[in-house]
This record gives sequence, structure tokens and C-alpha cells, in this order.
Amino acid sequence: MDNLWASIQSDQPSYDCHKGCSWCCYQNVSVTWPELLQLIEFLRETLNADQLKKLYAKSQLRSKKAIGKSTNQRFDERAACIFLENKICTIHTVRPLQCRGGFSEDQNYCKNLLENREQTQQAVKDGDQIGKFLIAPKFIYNSAQIAMVYAMKETEFKGFVFELTLAMTILLQKLLDGQFESIKEVDLKPALLEKMNDEIKTPDTPTS
Repeated sequence: MDNLWASIQSDQPSYDCHKGCSWCCYQNVSVTWPELLQLIEFLRETLNADQLKKLYAKSQLRSKKAIGKSTNQRFDERAACIFLENKICTIHTVRPLQCRGGFSEDQNYCKNLLENREQTQQAVKDGDQIGKFLIAPKFIYNSAQIAMVYAMKETEFKGFVFELTLAMTILLQKLLDGQFESIKEVDLKPALLEKMNDEIKTPDTPTS
């Protein structure tokens, strides 16, 4: 997917995203089981035991703000992703597919979407403002994630889609408790993303 996006990127509108621009990092991030395994392997290779414990402690705090919330609610409450630190993504090289597809022509639009969500969304709905997210990369990477879900369902997996911060809290706890090798996809059910009242939310059940 990275190669596909790179091959058409020059034909698309220019984007304003850059390191330190983190207005989009306050939403529910959908992630599949293979993506989570890649992330946890990255953390095991790059962080020591103390750093993993600190990350787990941070994940617990951020999960409490994210539990049962839609993306709109997370925007309103500034519920940041577990991997956002000083406005920088700490897992950028292995970020999930959803994050890879996020490009905006104007970072001020993203800022307004976070800080003045209702007004910005209403302006777009009324046609007074045009949304600034690029369609092509979003379509490419979202399609890849959907394909991954269906591929998993054709094997012994369930093909669940989880919320990143909540799922990582569960995985980090298992890792620190020495139980990571025995964890299964179904053990992350408290982090499932589900449609509730016309919005995509996570269950109200605490992760740990």
C-alpha cells in the first residue's frame, strides 16, 4: 500500500501534514490483530522493561478517557492516542493503516476540527466549508485494512477491529505479566470498535 500511494502521490493535491502536527491524534484508531502484533514486536525491540512499564502506566490513564467514547467525544475531551508524546507519534514507522492514510491539505482545518468540532462539522455539512482530507490515501489504506479483516475471517481468526489505545493497554499488561505468548485475538474484546447509536465506539468495559 505504501508503494501504491507513493506511485500516485505526485498527482494528488499537496498536503500540509508534518512532524509535530498532531491534531488528528485524538480519535479512535481502528487496528487489526496483525497490526497489533507488529506494534508489540516493535515495542519489545525498542523499549526496555522500565520504559514498557511507563508506557503501560500512560496507556491505563489514556484508556480511561477513551473507554466508551466515539471519535467526536474523544475530540471534545482531548483523549489522545497512547503513542502521542509532545505532539509526536512515537511509533510513526510502524503506525497502523488508518494513520498511514491520514493526509490533509490544511492543518488549520484539522486544528479547527479538534478545537471547534461542532462548528467545523456543521460548516462542512452546510456546504459553507470544504473538507480538507485527501481521498486517495484514505481509500487505499482503509481498503487494505478491510481486506485484512476479510482475509483473517477466511482462516481461524475472527477478524475483529480494535481501538488502538485500549488494545495496547491489554497487550502491554499481558506482556509485563509474562503472558503475552498465550494471548489470543478474542482476549482483546474489551477494545472492540462497535457501532452504537449511529457512532463507532468502544465498550464501556474497563480494559484493566
